[in-house]
Amino acid sequence: MSVFRSLLGVALALSCAGAQAADFTVTRFDDSNPPQPGMLRAAVAAANAAPGADRIVIPAGATVTLSAGEIPISDAVEIQGGSGMAAIGISPGQTSRMFGIVGDINHPSAVNVVLRALTFSGGNGGSTGGGAVAVLDFAKLRVENCVFFGNRSQASGGAVYVYQSQLTLLDSLLHDNAAADVGGALAVEESQVYVERSVFQVNDAAFGGAVGAIGVTSRVELVASRVENNTAANSGGGVALSVPDVTITQTTLSGNTAEYAGGGVYLLGVADAGALLVRNSTLSGNSVRHETGHGSGLVLEHGRLQLRNSTVAYNRAPAAVTNGDGIGGGVYVGEGGHTVELISTIVAGNTRGKGVASELSRGVGIDGPPSVLSARRSLVQVAPAPGVLNGTNTDNLIDTDPLLQPLAGNGGPVPTHALGVGSPACERGEDTTGLSYDERGAPFARRYGEVDIGAFEYRADTIFYGDFELHPQGNYGCWRR
Repeated sequence: MSVFRSLLGVALALSCAGAQAADFTVTRFDDSNPPQPGMLRAAVAAANAAPGADRIVIPAGATVTLSAGEIPISDAVEIQGGSGMAAIGISPGQTSRMFGIVGDINHPSAVNVVLRALTFSGGNGGSTGGGAVAVLDFAKLRVENCVFFGNRSQASGGAVYVYQSQLTLLDSLLHDNAAADVGGALAVEESQVYVERSVFQVNDAAFGGAVGAIGVTSRVELVASRVENNTAANSGGGVALSVPDVTITQTTLSGNTAEYAGGGVYLLGVADAGALLVRNSTLSGNSVRHETGHGSGLVLEHGRLQLRNSTVAYNRAPAAVTNGDGIGGGVYVGEGGHTVELISTIVAGNTRGKGVASELSRGVGIDGPPSVLSARRSLVQVAPAPGVLNGTNTDNLIDTDPLLQPLAGNGGPVPTHALGVGSPACERGEDTTGLSYDERGAPFARRYGEVDIGAFEYRADTIFYGDFELHPQGNYGCWRR
């Protein structure tokens, strides 16, 4: 038995040695096909051929210029740039995308790729998705501390396109990318995507200026991110998501523009049973441009949405062609039996035309049963027309100014609207999901006395009240005393 165990140990050691990952270093920053030793293309080809999860290191300060088309990745690999954010540049000069990552349908997630501290600029996907990177057919990609700048696609995903795969995007910047169809920066199809602490700025597409997603199996989660000044020629200036599973939390969408619907967010749930949630987030200063435009802040066109502990403020729509109440609206729910629930949310300062208040609106027509717009423990600065708020209406503050401060950096990774002293939103909200912090994250705790309405908790960073004495819970809020 001891001999057998010894032989087994030798066999296992040899097996592990055969599967050991390899390290490759890029020493040449030009490109050719077939590649020369030291080129990035040669390193990726070697990593594709070597078993295990290999690593490719590009020296700090380098810029790799691709001239021989995209580089295919078909095995697990980590491509590491410098120590800081986006320390290494990769550019094909608008001749191709950089990487095409293709998984193995027989071994899902076996192709597991990490891209770290890289800048992708000047990529062009042509008539296929992904101006810089395409992730296809059961691959997994993790992106950390990267920049995607000035990439283009005549299809979807100006920077990144994900199809039947998984993407994790962390601490990255996606700026000035464009797609002719869906997702100016990021397009998702039948895939699972998680985004955290990332910034989408000045991207452009027909649908979803920053992020667009479709597919009955897709899931999109945005956390602690900023979606700013993006543009959609049709719908979803910030994001356009036609998927059954969406969570947007601790995220600010501001200054985005759509032509027709959803200046900040456009949601088209593909099934009424889907989970659509916007929580602890801010939609501010977004707009729609067309005279029939609706949902300058947010549109739910289909499905069921909960808008919780959030702030929807100062979004704009143009003057309507008629005086109908179904046009405009900071928050809009489309006709046909769909549901929006406002829970502990501020809707304030949203307008259409020349300053006409338009906080909430609901599509009315002959397309199925009426949709339902409900509110609980929320604040609406100007009451909508009768019948617009047609669901539950419980413990709300209507026709009440929340005394919001301008959108600003009040701590944390995203800008927020602080509550002014004496705001009636203080200590009038609820939190049944147990939020630890307000939109800004730690250390801005959610509870000082009762929960405030909206995305911002007044005095959330207060450790001591000021005089080290005990006070009633209510005095921790922003009520005047």
